[in-house]
Parts: sequence; C-alpha cells; structure tokens
Amino acid sequence: MAPPRAPALFILGFLFFFSLASAPALELEVQGGLGNLSFDQSRRSSLSAQGGTFDAALSPLFLLRVSHNQGGLLHNLGFQRNPITGNRLSYTLKTDLEYLSLELGPFLGLFNTPERTMNPGASGDLSLRLPGIIFTRGALSSTFSQIDNKRIGDYSQFSSDLSLGIWVPHVVASMNLSTRRHLVRRGADLLIEDESYRVFFRGQVFEEGQPYRMVLDLGYQRLSRIYTQALCELVDETETDAFKSYFIGLEGTFRLRPAFYLILGAELPLYSWGSRPLQDPPRGTALYRFWTGIRWTGSSEE
Repeated sequence: MAPPRAPALFILGFLFFFSLASAPALELEVQGGLGNLSFDQSRRSSLSAQGGTFDAALSPLFLLRVSHNQGGLLHNLGFQRNPITGNRLSYTLKTDLEYLSLELGPFLGLFNTPERTMNPGASGDLSLRLPGIIFTRGALSSTFSQIDNKRIGDYSQFSSDLSLGIWVPHVVASMNLSTRRHLVRRGADLLIEDESYRVFFRGQVFEEGQPYRMVLDLGYQRLSRIYTQALCELVDETETDAFKSYFIGLEGTFRLRPAFYLILGAELPLYSWGSRPLQDPPRGTALYRFWTGIRWTGSSEE
C-alpha cells in the first residue's frame, strides 16, 4: 500500500477540525516563523575539521494545534516543525486533576527524509503541583525504532523537558532543562546527529483582567552536530561542531477580542561563540528566531 501523501493528511486534519468547529470547548492555535539558529541540513562534513565558522541556516518554524475538551479529557491534535527534530504529527489525551496532570499519545515523524515518509513514536507529559505554591513537570518523546545500519534516510527523533517552578504574585517563575535530538543516516557509512541543549529561567507575567500575558526566557543553549563516519567494521571516526550562546526570548499574547488572541515572539543570542576548533561567527552576524500566530478559543476566558 502506498504511503499517504501530504494533501491526504491535510484533508484529514481539516475534516477533524470541521467536525469540531461548533464545539464550545474547541481551541485552535496556528504559529509560523523563521530562525537561523540551526545547522545547514545539506552539509555532510564537519566545519570544525576545516577551521570554519558556524554556518547559520535559515529554517522555518510552524505549529498547528487543535484542542477539544470532551468529558473531562482534553484531545490535542497537532503538527509541528522544529529546526532540530523536524516534522511531527501528534495526538494526545490529557487529564487534569487538582494536584497532577497527565498527557499521553502517539506521534508520527512525517516527511523528514525522502526515504522514510513516516516514523512512529510516543510521548508522555506529567505535571505535579501544589496550587499557588510549587510545581514540577517532566516530558519525554521518542520514536520507537533504532537507526537501521543499512537504510539510508532512516532517522530517530527525541525530546525531553524538565521544569521546577513557583507561583509568586503576578508571576510564574521556573527553571527549565530542554533537549532536542535528531539522528539520521545520510550514507552507508555516515550518521549525523543534531542536538539542542538548553538551560533557562522562564518568567510568565500576568495580571488578572488585563488583555495580555508576557513570557520572558533567559538562558544558555548549546547546538551541536556530530558526524560519525565508519572507517571499517570496528572503527568509527567522530567529528563535532558545537555552537554556544546566552540568549533572551520574549513572547506576548494579546487578547484582541473575547475569544481571539495574537501571539508575537522573538529570541536573540546575547553572546555567542564556537566551541573550538569551530570558530566564532563573524562580527555583526545577525542570529535570531521570531514567530507570530493566532489562537481562537470557544470560550471568552483564557
């Protein structure tokens, strides 16, 4: 049986949304953006080995999410493009109780390489909290299969998140650890692994009755790409490009109408450097990530 094409998946997603469009508990969110804080996907050799500098590559950002609350369970259907892990279509069920919330579901890596149209996996997200005092969260997702030693274009996707935070008046403050990883076989003897590792503080600022909410991120990020070349059956050669930065990010959500919100966000490195032998980017290089979107809810309350 031939694999499903992108138009068929789009039509299925549209029909799902249309079937729920009259539901008062429906929420729709769409975001898009651009960024160049990632490695060039077409490269097959290390920049460090050539004494090169970080080669910023423009990459699109995209998020489409449809949520529907039915019988106390939140159904989430979404598609996301991340510059590290690539494309992912996901479906999760979430239950929210007083002291914990649990979210589980499958996902599909979609059209990340021409050789492998779909790659299944699963995700889980657990939050524990003492309302108004402290909370913690852990999330994990991974594709099921391991990389095939002979199948060019085979890949794996992995992500994890950890958070510990507190509530203070008008602010939710947290420390966060985030990892994104993508491993792909680009040749019979070549594996390429991209990874993003982030440690950051997040402050979510809000005030009851005001038509906006702000999120401020401050932290450290390490982007790396590992090239593993099989020289013979028992010997591998590994070369690593690593680029580090301290960054700041700001996102605002603004209520334009009772059920309609505008989202604007940007992230910029405050200071960036290459991990030797990778050289620092040339002075004046503009590195950035920005996005915008809308959110519509079936209820006038956020």
